[in-house]
Amino acid sequence: MKCAEGTDVNLGSSVVTCPSCQKKNRVPDVALGRPGCAHCQRALPWIVEADDSTFSDAIVCDLIVLVEEYANWSKPSLLVTPIVNQIAQDYSGRLKLVRVNADRSRRIEVQYKLKGPPTLVFLKDGHVLEHIFGAQPDKFVRRQLDSLFMARV
Repeated sequence: MKCAEGTDVNLGSSVVTCPSCQKKNRVPDVALGRPGCAHCQRALPWIVEADDSTFSDAIVCDLIVLVEEYANWSKPSLLVTPIVNQIAQDYSGRLKLVRVNADRSRRIEVQYKLKGPPTLVFLKDGHVLEHIFGAQPDKFVRRQLDSLFMARV
């Protein structure tokens, strides 16, 4: 993966354990391409935390971006977070999950018309494809995501 050109950001990264071979890999927060395991070459889940200052760089991506607006105080957010984390695992190589704390991201909330946590937004090339407001079951979120993938074919 190469870093997005023109980004003037202090690049962060996280360590991700490959679901296939269990090897640890460093995955950058901002890059073009798809993260893959250095050992077995399988796709890795791509989960990034962003706020108002890092969001525009975090969504620069060749993949569909799932933005999760959450809040630690929101009980519905506590239900949604494990669902989107599992989706990020299951759609490795096809999806980037960008998690946004509602308490630190007011500008994002206004720009993307988020109605408070939990809200999910699907983006492609920075454009909104779909909103999901409130806690929705896993099957509902996957159906929406699968319909977006089919529409892109």
